[in-house]
Amino acid sequence: MTKKEQDDLFKKAYDDFKKERYGKAAEGFLRLAEAGHGEACYRIGSLYCSGYGVAKNYVKAREWFVKAGENGYPRGYQRIGGCYENGEDGLKENEAEALKWYLKAAEMGDSDCQYMAGQFYAEGKSVPQDKAIAMQWYQKAADQGNSHAKDELEYLNKKTFSDTKENNEDDDEENYSAFSRRGYHGINPGEGEITQTFDWEDSSEKDFKLAVNYLNGDGETQDYAKAEKHFRKCVNKRKKDYGAEDDYIATTSILTGHSYEKHKDYQKAIVWYEKALLIYKKNYGDKFHQDITDTLFYIGDCYESLANYKKALEYFEQTIASDKKVNKKDNSNFVDYYSHVSFCYVKLSDYKNALKYSQKALAISETYDGLEHANTAYINYKIGDIYFYQDDYQNAIIYYDKAYKIYEILYGKKDLNTNNMCMNIAYCYELMKDYKKAFSLYKNALTIFKKLSGSEDLNAARAYFCIAICYREQNNHKMALENDLQALKIREKLCAKDDPDLFESLNITGVNYRNLGDFEQALDYHQKTLKLKKKYQSEDPDTIAFTITSIGKDYEAKGDKKDALKYFKQALSIYDSLGNEKDIESAKQNVIRNEK
Repeated sequence: MTKKEQDDLFKKAYDDFKKERYGKAAEGFLRLAEAGHGEACYRIGSLYCSGYGVAKNYVKAREWFVKAGENGYPRGYQRIGGCYENGEDGLKENEAEALKWYLKAAEMGDSDCQYMAGQFYAEGKSVPQDKAIAMQWYQKAADQGNSHAKDELEYLNKKTFSDTKENNEDDDEENYSAFSRRGYHGINPGEGEITQTFDWEDSSEKDFKLAVNYLNGDGETQDYAKAEKHFRKCVNKRKKDYGAEDDYIATTSILTGHSYEKHKDYQKAIVWYEKALLIYKKNYGDKFHQDITDTLFYIGDCYESLANYKKALEYFEQTIASDKKVNKKDNSNFVDYYSHVSFCYVKLSDYKNALKYSQKALAISETYDGLEHANTAYINYKIGDIYFYQDDYQNAIIYYDKAYKIYEILYGKKDLNTNNMCMNIAYCYELMKDYKKAFSLYKNALTIFKKLSGSEDLNAARAYFCIAICYREQNNHKMALENDLQALKIREKLCAKDDPDLFESLNITGVNYRNLGDFEQALDYHQKTLKLKKKYQSEDPDTIAFTITSIGKDYEAKGDKKDALKYFKQALSIYDSLGNEKDIESAKQNVIRNEK
């Protein structure tokens, strides 16, 4: 491939990526990556991390990041370093490993990683604190125009290193200094950055910046208690100087709420959002305002995250009423509002209202986003789910198929979103006992999963498992076993020891052996399952009783009524303690049958 051909292909793949045609983007990046294109290696690695266009696979992602570095693109090494530093993408936090990868990129001339290397040595992260080495790396980054490195050099030239990395409350002045040098970053719920800054020329500015500094861990250890202390100080000073209805107090409260929401402390987030809402309502009176609308939505979102769906609905309904007054001609926001309302109704098992609001969201999405847009596809998919929960598989198929066709247009057939819709449609046919159609769709999905991510992939395992069900329901236990063993092989390699999918595969493999008359193998697999469940799912006695029952059935099929009775009695005892009448009755029948 010539340089021009590579450039043209990369441009096309990148254009596909920007237009959310991830399947096509992945195909283009992969072709280039296999030809040794460094940035393409990085891009395909990023797709494996996100699961866009290919099945999510962190191991493959890291392999491509390494290849990116090996082919002269240091951001691959930088990405691995960042994953180790933050404990992301399947890696445990490890500062020593992070520095190793940052140094690889730094030595290739990457100014960001030169700056990061400087920070590690300046702060003594995984290495002895060393000002001289820190300044060397900062200088290399600064020489390439890295403004952060220039700030650090200026600061280190004035600062004497302390003997400790820890800061206490007496170090707040120092923390403020570091914060001012670096600039401050707040956190919005989904993004991680505050975009609004303030022109404060009073003492409250310092407390605000310190608060965000503590929340984000910029300059010292992340400390939510200290963050809240300084936010309160900021608010109190503003109240004293400007009054309780000061807009900056409301804005500070919103930003604080965003921060706590980002860190999943939803109760504290609600407290701060409510403070802001109170100020906005006092300031705007009966007039509706976008600030009020947004704050109502933030509160609803937090209640949804806390699984308080009734309370969430109250706030979402207020959000909708407010937005109708504020944005009379533009209802594009309602796709999001109606989707949240629908989700809450689903969780409350009110499928009639869930469907009503999803249909509203779909109508607006089709108008504003278009018929062939990812949002429209997603809403069709969720409507399919609502019908599915009501066992209306025919209507579920109609909407899953609509989503499938949109995803196919956007991303192509060889795409994870497209293929997942194929799996959903197949599952509906399976539940309708149309095993021929289900089998055909599962087989197609398996072929694509293997092309996307190779034969050893959890999505492929899911497809094998479903194909086995179709064989078993048609009494082809030999082929059912063959496919279940394929699923089990992948899950044993890729799943955690406490993964329910692994238990499911072990248990059903035992059932297959029992169906084929190999009772010793059946017992072996069920005993393995029981051992793992007792170790990892001891808090879930129901699932343990289920496996104990399977062992009882193995002994019963083998003709050993004595041991069968022993296990069936164990299961009955557990079900009795749980009080599930249906399970108790079934367990009693197992016992009675083997007492004869």
